[in-house]
Amino acid sequence: MGLSLGGDYLYETFTNDLIRHRISVEENSLLDAVEDIVDKGKRKKVLVICNTVKQSIKMYEALKDQGVSSHLLHSQFTLGDRAALEKKILTFAPNDCMRNQESGIWITTQVVEASIDVDFDVLYTELSVLDSLFQRMGRCYRSRSYSGLEANVYVYTQNVSGIGANAVYHPELFQLSKEFLLPYHGQFLSEEEKVNLVAEMYKTERLQQTAYYREFEKALKILEHPPANEIGRNEAHQIMREVDRVQVIPRQKCDELWPQFEKYDELKRLEYQARKQKDWDRLKKYKVEKRQIYFEIEQQVISIPRYLAKNKVSPLPSNIRHLYMYDCQYDFDSSRVAGKGVVYDEYDPFL
Repeated sequence: MGLSLGGDYLYETFTNDLIRHRISVEENSLLDAVEDIVDKGKRKKVLVICNTVKQSIKMYEALKDQGVSSHLLHSQFTLGDRAALEKKILTFAPNDCMRNQESGIWITTQVVEASIDVDFDVLYTELSVLDSLFQRMGRCYRSRSYSGLEANVYVYTQNVSGIGANAVYHPELFQLSKEFLLPYHGQFLSEEEKVNLVAEMYKTERLQQTAYYREFEKALKILEHPPANEIGRNEAHQIMREVDRVQVIPRQKCDELWPQFEKYDELKRLEYQARKQKDWDRLKKYKVEKRQIYFEIEQQVISIPRYLAKNKVSPLPSNIRHLYMYDCQYDFDSSRVAGKGVVYDEYDPFL
């Protein structure tokens, strides 16, 4: 545990002595590891983490081409389907000493880094920035010590998805992460070393001369003092584009929801009449029924960045103004609790 005092704040870093990970830094693409992943998946619980949705779907399809069944989890599933997937992955690889011996493969994006308490035997991942990478590693041997001669974490550094000035990870931070990680190839990595590496990489004096730092400062100024001119507003929009999101329902799901849309609109009409007539008992009844219908509709919602919605959304066939119909392909088999989710044709560095 490290301890330091700065100003009126007390800073503490909590780590333990448990050694959980031996890493292997691979100078090739994650997609080159398919055969290894298939082999390990026959005997162990294998987790594969990609930087983007698009790359995770590629890996899912690559395993399918090998005749291997796997499961995929990323942000572009409906709320209901994602909840089913999260329940399934927690059952498959619980952070529990009574875990079952079932083997298999799950492919995810960074959605698994912090929000899902799972424990896999082996991790295959694209390199991300160090803090993100170490969060991913926490999903492998989560509460167990590891002393094996073979690595239980494989980090792939070539043809990595989601790297770019406007993508998931900035190229300069990516390169720094690689430089910091390479000396640990084939080595155990303690929890204290992970904390120290992140702190060292993000030192202000190290980053001050980078484009990343300059872009960060510029973004901070724009957010603190919104610009009045059109050029400045365009820059601000670019900075905020991943934060600005739209709630959508895939077109095929909208077709399935048609009865709920009709019922929701009817309840809104009845609710209006009850309020006008000051019939509070009926009004309360309609509100409860409408809330239940809305919950059913909400289970088919996906949150997407607004820029992805351009020219692909239209109003719902219902009087729900903040939800939109999304013209996209959607793949999910409820009986298997498996599928690709939203399938995008176009390339985008965020996917």
